[in-house]
Amino acid sequence: MNRDITEIVVHMPEALVNELLQLLEECTVTIIRPPRSALVMMPLIDSFQSEFNLGEVLVTEAMVAVDNMNGYGMVIGDSPRRALARAAATAVLKGENCQIREKVELLLITQETKRKAELSREQSLTATTRVNFDLMAGA
Repeated sequence: MNRDITEIVVHMPEALVNELLQLLEECTVTIIRPPRSALVMMPLIDSFQSEFNLGEVLVTEAMVAVDNMNGYGMVIGDSPRRALARAAATAVLKGENCQIREKVELLLITQETKRKAELSREQSLTATTRVNFDLMAGA
């Protein structure tokens, strides 16, 4: 699965985060590093293609092992359950348990499809308000 799991998990409704975590009840889950908050610098590239640090961003990170396969998760904000879900999804997708992996992949693919449809709908709504400024006519 070559998807950005973080992007999918971050935008999941809380009910789906709980559902993702409940899928793992059949597995042996070990919390290696419990969820904890941290501050990280957020790098950006300005209009001159120079990298600079915008500032600090609050993140939550966690590390778990699912059936002896390690997974790490970091999400923006104070979201311990999302960080655990992100870490667990990473571990499951790397692991050998095909039944659980298929269930997790299905959940993530379904959520990704819904998110893409939502973004497309938002983009089409904002596209109708776009203004074309022709500031230098004839130039």
